[in-house]
Amino acid sequence: MGFESMLRRGGARAIGLALVLGLTVAPPSAVGAGRVALVVGNGAYAAIGTLPNPGNDVADMAVALGRLGFKVTTVRDADRAAMTEALRVFTRESAGAAVSLVFYAGHGLEMDGVNYLVPVDARLERDTDVRFEAISLGDVLAATLGAELRMVILDACRNNPLARSMQRTLADRSVSGGSFGELDEHLLGNETLVAYAAAAGTTAADGPGRNSPYTAALLSHLEQPLEVVTLFRRVRAQVLASTNGQQRPHEYQSLVGDHYLSGVPAPTVAADVAAAGAAVVDDAEQADGLAHQAAATAALLQQETVFWESIANSTSPLDFETYLRQYPAGAFRVLATARLAALRTVSDPPSADERPAGTVFRDCPTCPEMVVVPAGTFRMGCVSRSPTCDDDERSVHEVEMTSFALSKYEVTRGQFAAYVAATGMTRRVDA
Repeated sequence: MGFESMLRRGGARAIGLALVLGLTVAPPSAVGAGRVALVVGNGAYAAIGTLPNPGNDVADMAVALGRLGFKVTTVRDADRAAMTEALRVFTRESAGAAVSLVFYAGHGLEMDGVNYLVPVDARLERDTDVRFEAISLGDVLAATLGAELRMVILDACRNNPLARSMQRTLADRSVSGGSFGELDEHLLGNETLVAYAAAAGTTAADGPGRNSPYTAALLSHLEQPLEVVTLFRRVRAQVLASTNGQQRPHEYQSLVGDHYLSGVPAPTVAADVAAAGAAVVDDAEQADGLAHQAAATAALLQQETVFWESIANSTSPLDFETYLRQYPAGAFRVLATARLAALRTVSDPPSADERPAGTVFRDCPTCPEMVVVPAGTFRMGCVSRSPTCDDDERSVHEVEMTSFALSKYEVTRGQFAAYVAATGMTRRVDA
């Protein structure tokens, strides 16, 4: 018996039951705490030149994912060592997470059926260099293992001059000129989605605007309360429209459940009220009472939704604390809890004098490893009566030093390049 039949036969009693069932909010399987994201943007290629948009793409994606309650790690212009280290750390964070998401913007290519992400220090002079200088998509997917929902989003199918010019050691070796090939779906595993900015064998545009066409479309829909399959379908439609049909995104997925990155699905009427036929209230007056109660519940839910929409993009922890106090069992409580946790962790790292002496730490996955040197005192000045002592070196006095951090190893060229990119330093320093 369907819903319409139930209405015909049950009258007010069926209406009361339908309203109660209709106000049940189906909990999405991927809204919750334990969301982690690794956002990588490679634009400053040493042997190719600069892609203008990956830096903007990762910056904007990191902000959007942060608003959705993700703990976000951002890596920019990473060499192979930095990408490998970031994936190593992220693998640990993904274990047991509700959602593990990797977003990559930069160059990519396919060789012999394997897709690769290209670090900024890759030179790819020969086809045999690819597996040593690039990062395989299989390794990226492996870094998301252990999460309930795994997502890898690749805005990485731009034309790659390195791939086109490399020397081929085997005549039958297949190397793309800057596009991904079909994904081996055995790599997917359970509840996994891999999104390409452009279908296999085609290239994607970097775009004339702030963001690439694909990332721009993704940002337009990411924070809407859409089931992820619907979300990427709308992204695909926007990219097709913005590129006059020249770029068609594509997804590979093994999803079984419904997953939402933002919000919760709207309250829905049960698909078949007949399944709950035994619960139909026999007394018409009681059915009327249920209808009034359902209407009141709907009004409260509407008020809660208005409140949530007013704070959803807030950066103040107080707003989410207020929501949770006012609606401790609210429809958005899980997302609010995750957002609050993310905001509380976004703070400056402790300074050296706040860490115990001898502590070894990194401020970011690509930052140098630092060691805390303890505070102390020493005597400073010229103790000799020699005429070589300057006046400003006299007299000997005691100097007190606060704790500070010192790099554990020599600074690498990659770390110095990252420093130059972050500070805008233009003065050349010769080796």
